[in-house]
Amino acid sequence: MLCGSADRGRGARRRAQSFRVPPAQWHGCDVTIFSFYLAILLMACLFAYAALLDFWFWRIPNRLILALAASYVPIAAFGYFSAEISARGFVNPLSDIAAAALLFVIGFALWAMKLLGAGDAKLLVPVGLFVGWAQLIPFAFGLLLVGVAMLILLRLPLPFGLGFTPAGMRFDRIRQSGEIPYAVIIVASLYFAFYFRFFAA
Repeated sequence: MLCGSADRGRGARRRAQSFRVPPAQWHGCDVTIFSFYLAILLMACLFAYAALLDFWFWRIPNRLILALAASYVPIAAFGYFSAEISARGFVNPLSDIAAAALLFVIGFALWAMKLLGAGDAKLLVPVGLFVGWAQLIPFAFGLLLVGVAMLILLRLPLPFGLGFTPAGMRFDRIRQSGEIPYAVIIVASLYFAFYFRFFAA
């Protein structure tokens, strides 16, 4: 009876592994890994776009946040069913969702205390999906570093000539208003976590 159970268990594991797609090669290049990193690069660009919108307009559209969160699904599925990416541990849907839930709770609490804008709080959900539970500490460390750097920059005068550029004038307006575009800090910290999750290993 025990042998039969063990055989059934091994058979179930073999069937689960059969859904994993083996790595594809093209001129010696691993196409699967290249495609996955390309998708991550595209996501990094979308997050940068959200940060730029917050910098220039103090606003992040809900549809952009929804697109960022929804884009996690195909990337996670691609990574989970790829034998090569799964072996590297790049994707872990349960821990990623747990990280997103934790950051949502923190963001909601900060928004309720009027310490964070609604768009910034909602942005933490897709950020949590791509940070993952294991990289929450590097992400928090990035928030500390970038946040301190932002505060220092806001207190320092702009270099000569930069104050007359559109970005310099916008920076002066942020300094005078005291309304910090937190998405810039959040996204920069996300890149910090990206390095440890996808590149440091």
